Amino acid sequence: MKHPAPEPALVRATADRYLSSVRRVERVHQGASTYVYRADTAQGIYYLRYLPEPASYAAEALAHSLLLDHGVQVPKVIAFEHYNEAAGLSLMITEAMPGSSMKDAWPGQSLSIILHEAGRQLALLHQLPVDGFGWIDRTRWDKLCGEKASFTSYFDEYLSSDLEALHQYGFTPAQHLRIAECLMQARSLLHPSQAVLVHGDFDITHIFHQGGQFSGFIDLGEIRGCTPHFDLGTFWMWDPSPDGRAYRYLLEGYRQIAPLTDSEACAAQLMALFQLVRFLGKKAGTPAASFWYAQAQKVLKRLSQA
Repeated sequence: MKHPAPEPALVRATADRYLSSVRRVERVHQGASTYVYRADTAQGIYYLRYLPEPASYAAEALAHSLLLDHGVQVPKVIAFEHYNEAAGLSLMITEAMPGSSMKDAWPGQSLSIILHEAGRQLALLHQLPVDGFGWIDRTRWDKLCGEKASFTSYFDEYLSSDLEALHQYGFTPAQHLRIAECLMQARSLLHPSQAVLVHGDFDITHIFHQGGQFSGFIDLGEIRGCTPHFDLGTFWMWDPSPDGRAYRYLLEGYRQIAPLTDSEACAAQLMALFQLVRFLGKKAGTPAASFWYAQAQKVLKRLSQA
């Protein structure tokens, strides 16, 4: 059950407790999964985040700490409360990431510089091991643990029902067959024994830049244990550049840290389709179904041209 957003006076009192010289606190609407408040202080901007459901920021706060220690540029966590008694919710306070997201401010001539570094940073992020595949256990702050023991159990959990749900859409029989074949190919290409941390929602919205340089990643709310191909596939799927240059630049930087064969690059694109099929399964019969169907058609077209 979703808890109502904390009252402004309560959030201001919390900000004053952890931060000095607070000038103003206001709610900002970033995403739908958290309540976010912006605190303007004499030292800079900070964000207070509350989880609406009975959950915890424990794993996310741990991921921030581990990534910073590993040289990945993510916001520093100033404070974390597994349960904030005043609000009745889990709380995390972070520094603001300098600059703007690529979605809000397309970098233009600096695109290759920014994405080369973003690719290198993503490869570093993928060096963090996770004990298991799938969603991170949000209640633990001692280690990062996924919910599934193996990649196969994670990959196969909803596969049959999701493929069956495709019949509720306008796919042709040939497209049904093509999707199933692509997912079987992904399974044959990917057989990792060790899960690594993945961002889980890796697109231009979460890549920040300032002054023509990469400044960091934000929003670790979708982290999970998986293969690196998950994040690479997500970026490939949502690449807004008409000729795909953004993904190429990201991949060039990534390969400077982590060698990636052509077969593995292909597997990343297939993982994009895997993600789409999961959304199609979840959204079948809902108002959002048409959006995901249209995106699946775009990805199928791009896969046929690859």
